Amino acid sequence: MARTTQEIYDSLAAQRAEYIPEITSTSQSAEWRLWLWVFAYGIYLFELILDLFKEDVETKLANKQPGSLEWYIDRAKEFQLGDQLAVTAAGILKYPVTNAAKKIVKHASVTEQDGGIMLKVAKYDENGDLSPLSLTNGEFLQFQRYIENVKFAGTFITVTTLEADVIGYNMTVYYDPAYLPDGVQQAVLDRLERFRLELGFDGVFYSSDFVKAVLEVAGVKTVKVNALTGTQGENTQPIDVSYAVEAGYFNFDEASVIVMQNARL
Repeated sequence: MARTTQEIYDSLAAQRAEYIPEITSTSQSAEWRLWLWVFAYGIYLFELILDLFKEDVETKLANKQPGSLEWYIDRAKEFQLGDQLAVTAAGILKYPVTNAAKKIVKHASVTEQDGGIMLKVAKYDENGDLSPLSLTNGEFLQFQRYIENVKFAGTFITVTTLEADVIGYNMTVYYDPAYLPDGVQQAVLDRLERFRLELGFDGVFYSSDFVKAVLEVAGVKTVKVNALTGTQGENTQPIDVSYAVEAGYFNFDEASVIVMQNARL
């Protein structure tokens, strides 16, 4: 824990008295005191940065400890299509050569389910959209075998790769008249596209997060969500508080509606 500037100054002053006793001035405005305060404050800032760095590292280690849910997401994204795992001299199972071009898993979500783990994965298609791993050319089968090799012994894992869920919405956006409505609407669409890729590792869509994303757009005063639905296959259900995204990722329904309303009318 970082010491206070006063504690550091007192320590420096004590060392000054021990190693440089010839400085005899006791004035509170003496130049040597000023320099000690400068050094003390610099050391304080450095120790503060070290504390923040330590906290950040410890948090990341705690969240991604071996066997945790986020650990499985990291392992899923390390999958390399067509490559074989090998055991290193240290006894670690990994790919001999890292090849980013072969890492096809671009999105993964994981949840605990029925005493095991449900892992949902997706890749990018030729248009840059998230899509399922192929069931016909060996992508999904290779990934399943990879997960069976890297998982913790005794852990039951179910792996799925489904077509994207579809989130539909009908909302009224109240905009500041100082902004052009068309510009605000496009900014909302752009923000929702980014929001779509921010789905948490647990694969749950929260209506409050959806509203928050819209409110972050410059020019939006408030928003009223008239309808919100989630669809997987033929099953469509209204979304109140949350929706478990079955595929682990989603697209927005192209038929979704945004009504722009002047906030002062």
